[in-house]
Amino acid sequence: MEDLDLGLNIGFDTEFQALLENTSGTASHSNQQDLSASSSTGCSKCSQYRKDIQQMEKEHRVNFLFLKKKVISTDMLIKRFKSKQDDILSISNILLLISADNYAKTVLTLKQQLDNANRDSNILSEQLKSAMESIKPLRENKEVLESALREKSGAVAHLTDRLHAEEALRNQRSSVAQRNQELEREKQELDKKIKSLETRNKSMQSNIKGLESEYSIFVLNEKSDNGSLHVLDFFKV
Repeated sequence: MEDLDLGLNIGFDTEFQALLENTSGTASHSNQQDLSASSSTGCSKCSQYRKDIQQMEKEHRVNFLFLKKKVISTDMLIKRFKSKQDDILSISNILLLISADNYAKTVLTLKQQLDNANRDSNILSEQLKSAMESIKPLRENKEVLESALREKSGAVAHLTDRLHAEEALRNQRSSVAQRNQELEREKQELDKKIKSLETRNKSMQSNIKGLESEYSIFVLNEKSDNGSLHVLDFFKV
């Protein structure tokens, strides 16, 4: 196949090159005839003809190279396709070589694996069912415990509020007790002052009694004198 493709490429290149040369030669011969026929007009157009011919040859050459690349890429695709096709045929041949006995053994093995998988699935299904049944009381117990927890949380909040109130009352009582102590100290100081005043009052009463005794004696002495009663009237006033 590769030799055939290579021969096709070489033949195509040779044929196309010959066609290119033939076209160029025909164009050159035609141009030479035109040049001979128009020799009367002079050689002013010769250079222009040569340029046109060169341009045509260049375009032919470019087209030839482009077409050659296309042919080569197509040939590569054909080779890749043939390689893939050969691989597929090789795999098909390998599969065909598998004996019926091996195929039966494979089917039996797969059937045994399927039976084992079904048996394991049934066992797991029963275990799951049993686990769900055992979880059901736990769920109910969980709900009961959550309800009790909510009640306990409410009781704790209530006791916390009471504790705060008791602490506030205790602080208030402490302030009252402190104030009572201050008042008690003030009372003791006042009692001391009262006792001191009472002592002074007793002393003053004693002094007053002494003065009254002295006054009585003075009055008696004045009565014994002539015309001294007006002194008593004066003190009464």
